[in-house]
Amino acid sequence: MSDTDDDADVAPAVDLPAKPLTADLVSSHISLLARTGNGLSHAYTRLEIHDEGLTDVNILESYPHLRYIDLSLNALDDVTALNSLEYLLALDLHSNHLRNIPAVLDKKKYLQHVNLARNKIERFEVTSWPLCAWLNLNENSLPSLALPDFSSLLHLEARSNVAKLVSPLMAPKLQKLYLGNNPLEKLSNIDLEGKPFLQLLHLRECGIKSLETGKGVMEGLRSLVYLNLRDNKIQSPTQIDHLQPLSRLKILVLMGNPIDQHPSYRLEIVHRLPKLERLDKDPVTDEEREEAEQYRLQLERENAEAAASGATVGEDDEGESQKEGDEEGD
Repeated sequence: MSDTDDDADVAPAVDLPAKPLTADLVSSHISLLARTGNGLSHAYTRLEIHDEGLTDVNILESYPHLRYIDLSLNALDDVTALNSLEYLLALDLHSNHLRNIPAVLDKKKYLQHVNLARNKIERFEVTSWPLCAWLNLNENSLPSLALPDFSSLLHLEARSNVAKLVSPLMAPKLQKLYLGNNPLEKLSNIDLEGKPFLQLLHLRECGIKSLETGKGVMEGLRSLVYLNLRDNKIQSPTQIDHLQPLSRLKILVLMGNPIDQHPSYRLEIVHRLPKLERLDKDPVTDEEREEAEQYRLQLERENAEAAASGATVGEDDEGESQKEGDEEGD
């Protein structure tokens, strides 16, 4: 294909025509009559307008009683006007052109459910949404993410950003955390401290090489059942030892890491994490668990013999025997 053909396939950048939200459009999409926040009157509280090419919603400053807003699939690049909506409960702005979630939207004390996926967000300046339980920031351009005070957050998704750091993450009730497709590189770049209710941690394709965290962090993840580390860069079986304090871990996904090419891959993982019920796509059987125990005993004998002769086998990440094992796996 010629250079000319390549250029022909690329759509030229165009500025969308301004299309502000109007009172007429609001009136045809507003619904859900309810008592106002002060309890003295009634007002419509829900607004849903999809795929209208809206570029401006400043008129919403005149609708202070709105609680549920869905303006997804538009062309908004500024939502500062939402600052006037004191009683906002749910906000869906996915698939717009937002680059910033400004600080003027901070401390929305009733906001509980927020979808900001598939925008162009580079800055998230909100420090606290105290009742927010569900937040979706997937497919944006965040270089880092800090949530200093999200005390009610249960579910957080920030997949497919460019985040190298997720900290601080002050969300003590968090149950599900999805951070796949971010260049995090190591587990310690995620604030996992103080997450006793975290059950699911999804970190697929994050370039993770090290599973080491701060002192006591793993012990604090006492509810973690599912950990997805697929398609990362974990090489040595000894990295798995960092997961041993995860007392309730049942499902571990490691496929797509260099470690899965180790000649005794499953035995290495199972003997280090004997409580696992599933590794990758396959359940861990009783027979496999027994075989892993025999494998562990064999390694101990080999290490004892090697120690007696002045060498150590399979314990040090940098040891020659471990290097050979990794090379065979490659």
